[in-house]
Parts: sequence; C-alpha cells; structure tokens
Amino acid sequence: TLVYNSTTSKYESKRADTGVFMETNVAGEIIAEYDILYLHTDEKWYKANATAESTASGLMAIALENGTIDNALRTLIGTTTLSDASWAFTVGSTIYLDTTDGGMTQTAPIVTGTVVRILGYAISPTKIFLNPDNSYLVNN
Repeated sequence: TLVYNSTTSKYESKRADTGVFMETNVAGEIIAEYDILYLHTDEKWYKANATAESTASGLMAIALENGTIDNALRTLIGTTTLSDASWAFTVGSTIYLDTTDGGMTQTAPIVTGTVVRILGYAISPTKIFLNPDNSYLVNN
C-alpha cells in the first residue's frame, strides 16, 4: 500500500517490493492524480483510453500527482494497492480501462474497436489492487 508522507512530500510503500517509481517521467498533457496513463513513443505519459488500441496497449502507469504539459510527473508502474475516498467500486469486481481519458470502470467496453484491458480489482469501495494486465482484447 502506498501512503503519502507529508514530511517528505513523497508517496511511500509499506512493502519494499510494491510498485516501481519512475521519478523522471514527463507529462504529455494535463494529468490528474490517479489518471491511468500510457507511455507514448515521444517518451511522455498521456491519459490512456479504451477507445483506441494506440492509447490502451503497451506500458501502463497511474499518476501519483497532478501534472502539466512537459513537466515532471510522478507515476507508479507495477503492482500495489491504492485508496481514494472518492471511489465507489463494487468489492471483488474487475477494474478495466475506461473509454474516458485516464479513467477506470467496472464495466468492460463492448463497442466494436474498443479495447478490454484489465487494470486490477476492487478490494473495498475505496481501495483497488492495481495490477495492469499486459494483454488486452480489441472488440470485433
């Protein structure tokens, strides 16, 4: 589990093997905390979106802070648990990449051409087990 340390102004893990921080990332657009991101060929992070394979495949991360275009952005790549009081997930349900930029959903996309990519599972209404699957399906 990641916790925010207000003394150091950094997210810290309660377990040494939780997640991989990428501290030198650059945002390619305006990003909000907990947006789901993908790494673009320009080496910047953009909001992932299940409406296109180009924005739903490849390396995924989650933003750990708000970010602005061409500025440094703290992201997490890997497996961990995260909490947000604004989430209202159904416990035990699968969490998928959404068709809204940077979003997560518990409903798999079904429209032709959309991408089904599992991001993790809800372990409480406000807590997720983040473990992005490396594979994905494109709806036909």
